[in-house]
Amino acid sequence: MKNEDFRLPRQTFEELVRRLGAKPVLVEFTFDDHDVRIGTDDFSITAGQGKILFASGNIRGLFYAVYEYFERFCSCRWFWDGDILPERKILPTENIRYVKKFRMPYRGLRYFAHRSLYRFQAEHWDFDDWKKEINFLLKKHFSFFMLRTGQDDIFQKTFPDIVPYPPADGPAPEAEERSYNDRTELLSLEYRGELRKKVLDYAFERGLMHPEDMGPMTHWYSHTPRAFLDHFKPKFMVQSSDNYARRELQVWDCFEEANIERYMELTRAHIRHYGKGELFHIIGLAERVFGSPEENLETKIRVLRSFIRKLREEYPHAPLLIASWDFMFRWKAPEVRRLLAELDPVNTLILDYTTDSDSRSNNFLSWGLPHHFPWIFGIFQAYEPQNDLFFDFDRADEMFAPVRDDPQCRGMVIWSENSHSNPLLLEYLAKKSADEPFSREQFCRDRYGRLAGPMDELWQLPRTAFACNSWVFGTERPYQGICCNHFNLLDYFACMRRRKPAELFSECARKYELLDLPDSFFGKAAAIASVPNLPEMVRRDLADLVRSALMCRITRELCRQTMKITGRHPEKPDGILLHRLIAAMGDLLAVSPEFSLNVTLERTARAGKLNSHADMTLKGNAENGYCRSYIYELYRAVYEPEAACLQEHLDGLEAGAFPDPEYLNGQAKKIRDSFYETPLAAWRPDGTHSPAEVLHKLAETPGIGLPPG
Repeated sequence: MKNEDFRLPRQTFEELVRRLGAKPVLVEFTFDDHDVRIGTDDFSITAGQGKILFASGNIRGLFYAVYEYFERFCSCRWFWDGDILPERKILPTENIRYVKKFRMPYRGLRYFAHRSLYRFQAEHWDFDDWKKEINFLLKKHFSFFMLRTGQDDIFQKTFPDIVPYPPADGPAPEAEERSYNDRTELLSLEYRGELRKKVLDYAFERGLMHPEDMGPMTHWYSHTPRAFLDHFKPKFMVQSSDNYARRELQVWDCFEEANIERYMELTRAHIRHYGKGELFHIIGLAERVFGSPEENLETKIRVLRSFIRKLREEYPHAPLLIASWDFMFRWKAPEVRRLLAELDPVNTLILDYTTDSDSRSNNFLSWGLPHHFPWIFGIFQAYEPQNDLFFDFDRADEMFAPVRDDPQCRGMVIWSENSHSNPLLLEYLAKKSADEPFSREQFCRDRYGRLAGPMDELWQLPRTAFACNSWVFGTERPYQGICCNHFNLLDYFACMRRRKPAELFSECARKYELLDLPDSFFGKAAAIASVPNLPEMVRRDLADLVRSALMCRITRELCRQTMKITGRHPEKPDGILLHRLIAAMGDLLAVSPEFSLNVTLERTARAGKLNSHADMTLKGNAENGYCRSYIYELYRAVYEPEAACLQEHLDGLEAGAFPDPEYLNGQAKKIRDSFYETPLAAWRPDGTHSPAEVLHKLAETPGIGLPPG
């Protein structure tokens, strides 16, 4: 290797020296060290006689080595939202020999396609954001990342004479308003293509792996353009499930070779314009059903087989990741094992990201992956509404324990519908995937400094309640199970009559006990908020801890009112405390700009001219029944009006009566219509209260920080 091949790791080292304010030192980089396996992520750090030598088996390992040196020997710390760099004049250059070997080659994160808040949704990030994120991946020794954020301009790149770019101003032709199916670009699609190119080039220069998407990629976030459909007129797979019914969302008939070839052309175009063709990913016919259970299985295996055959004709040795999402919901364990019998373990891995699902009968263990077939241990973490701190670390440890030494376990990833939602979980992934010890206490010392003790106590107090999340206990969508939050409040109570009251009561009774947390929590949070010159990382995590704890209070009260209505001896319900709690959450989010759609839109505008439809698109992407979340504007415009409406309605109910669905649905529509008729900027916070004032108010409110009076 020539010395210029080490230019980027050297620049990274020199930049950190400058940021520390340290004196320059002699430094060398090499791929030659007898303790480092060739081509791997292994790295070594050697220092003596005033010189530092970094060695690795590949380029990204050299970045790992640089960041490890500054973390291990200079007390630096790395987090997604910033670095902690103590001032240091002299760098240690004597008596250092450190070697790190990695057991699992695939360690990293996947970014998804929802749009709402800038912090959590990668589609809102510009190139500077992505450079910071990619550097963060390297700082945490991650090797793998995945941009499953839609197809960008791949149809335009693949079929330039057939598929034009959509208008830069106005809704996309395929857009379904007031929905996550409105994929109108906030900025132009040309810009998104240019951004994708720069992001992947930056990542590849630093050695990160990124899989190429292949197969039937038609999904809600990757519509087939109407121009393509009008030109080729493809037949569609005949579904027996009613989801993805619009033609832009249907999968082209994969029993026809021409359609398989067109899907493959999309993958080839991505490789030509953006990718590398060294690693592939396929999700298959996910989230859909085709005929009887037997027909469904045969169809899905046959389609996977067809695409794998195509892949192996062109890339016989490239690893293929097969996503497990559909296995979790639409397959049974014997069916997954049947598929495994047809796959080549030499170049195929199962990308599982359902290990925290709490499914005891259908998971990677029942599929027979450990010690038998290459696979990646993955954590789902959260649906789009769940950008909070709910996560069951004990459950994750329980699932990981039996495969800790499994040679077939080739990686550990987080697949989430949110990014940057839980810094403790990111640290957990970084440590566990590198076979290093993890502890909450160490995380707090690293991140919070002088406030480590009080913040650690805050993380610990609601630990049991935070483990009670909707991924474990059902789903956040009220039509699939017990509603785990208030985001669709009127819909939840309108549907109550159609449910089995005994089952609803039982589930709510179980949640009610688990969601309890100490009344002292909010007072302790308020005391921390009052500390002068509160560091930004403390401020951010404090807000996340409090909103997650407040959601426990809200959900617990929601369960209490549900039990009053569905109990064997019904009681008269009331909505007073529920309304008070929901309004308090709105007050909390008002002092944190990260939870504002309007702020997100203003940030997006920094990268270019906004589509005039951007306000309506972003509202539709965030407000729809699936995606409602912790969003300031939704509290003021939707959640609080719904809570007020519910309070009034419940006040008029007698014991034993169910809420009136026709009335509640009508009121929900009026509230929703009003939200869409009003520009986002109309709900701009007045800025009259500080975070400390809001937290003190929470701590002193009966039913929130104090026992109900």
